[in-house]
Amino acid sequence: MTRKQVWVVGLIALVGGVVGGALVSLVVSGPQALAQGGAAQKVITAQEFQLVAPDGTLRASLRVDEDGVTALCLLDKGGKECASLAVSRDGTPRLGLLDKDGTKRVRLGVSADGAPMLDLCDKNGTWRATLAVAPDGAPLLALRDKDEKARAGLSVSPDGTPEVVLFDMDGNWRARLDLSPDGTPALALRDKGGKGRAGLDVSPDGTARLVLGDKDAKERAGLRVKADGTPEVVLFDTDGNSRAALDLSADGTPALVLHDKDGKAGAMLAVSPDGAPLLYLCDKDEKPRAWLALSADGAPRLDLFDKDGKDRAALAASADGRPGLDLWDKDGKERAELSVSPDGAPALDLFDKDEKARAGLSVSPDGTPALHLWDAQGTLFWSAPSGAQPPPVTYVPVPLPALPTTETPTTIVSHIDGTFEGWTGETIFNLENGQIWQQARYSYRYHYAYRPEVTIFSTSGGYKMIVAGVDEAIYVRRLK
Repeated sequence: MTRKQVWVVGLIALVGGVVGGALVSLVVSGPQALAQGGAAQKVITAQEFQLVAPDGTLRASLRVDEDGVTALCLLDKGGKECASLAVSRDGTPRLGLLDKDGTKRVRLGVSADGAPMLDLCDKNGTWRATLAVAPDGAPLLALRDKDEKARAGLSVSPDGTPEVVLFDMDGNWRARLDLSPDGTPALALRDKGGKGRAGLDVSPDGTARLVLGDKDAKERAGLRVKADGTPEVVLFDTDGNSRAALDLSADGTPALVLHDKDGKAGAMLAVSPDGAPLLYLCDKDEKPRAWLALSADGAPRLDLFDKDGKDRAALAASADGRPGLDLWDKDGKERAELSVSPDGAPALDLFDKDEKARAGLSVSPDGTPALHLWDAQGTLFWSAPSGAQPPPVTYVPVPLPALPTTETPTTIVSHIDGTFEGWTGETIFNLENGQIWQQARYSYRYHYAYRPEVTIFSTSGGYKMIVAGVDEAIYVRRLK
């Protein structure tokens, strides 16, 4: 037998198997048989071809089953299947590899939508790992438990975003770590009901943020450290509005701010740069109306302000502990003062619009009352009893403490849900906390980002929004 004849026998055996003794005899007999029997057949038709070893052991088969599946199977010398190549009725190909015990270990295929997929099994034939490429080009690696349930996944989205996902026993993802195209890493944690309960991310500007949600996936608490290193803790109500915020400014000044249901600051407790504690209360427009403070040396003071922010009344103690009350008019001029002298004598002085004393009522240390009147030039022209001298003015009120330099903590902190491409006039912004906001004043700005952090805060002119990476704030109004 020539080398070519051996190759022909191997090819027919591999593809077709044995189809009757006459066919084998024809091929093996060579040119003589062809000369005696006529021309060779060009097409062989059968439902199954089998290849056997010299000892008669089946080693390979090519067949089409009753379901229309075309399959090529390779067997070992013990008759156990080792590999198979099949094409299903819908045209999807599949390659399978088995171990020495006949257990499936590897499967390579292409799905009906053209997605390639590689599956790996353990020694029990349980699928434990899958590597695939989705129709949109996204690669995916899935790791499964002993019950073939996906427990971990690694993927890269078409835009290049990598993601790691962990699943529970019920197939719900509970933890997700991803990296957006702009380089923002984010970790999200869910409860067994699929509700977001915690999120950790770092924005492109270096701000680190931790968000905690309730059972309805609404943000209720947030902790962040800004790019300049200043920390902040924020507590939210069920509508996603900030109600309490504790922060520490760059100069080390601590501040606690309480907001109303509309997100406006109503009260603030802080320590001024000079070390004085301060409590102030605001009106609905976030303007301070009352302050309670201690000076650096411990002297207390209470101030009341009008709607224009002007100080109108102050109750304080001097450096030596003597109490005093000062009243100012709308122009900031002192018009009345009630004080106590060092020897304990009380005095009330009334001033004109030029802050000159015009009338005074006092009680001497021995209990004698006195009334004094001054003219416009400040000359005392009448006293009762006659000849009584007015007490010297020795009360010096404590200066108003400096306002802390801390920023008012943000009202709402969240992320854009998906991609962000700036604003064009009436742009609508969907946030990951479920809120929906719309641009309130015309402005145009293009900036692409994926899930950028947004900060929405209240001002006297309405709500403003700042997007991480954009050096401009715009007015917005809430739709949902």
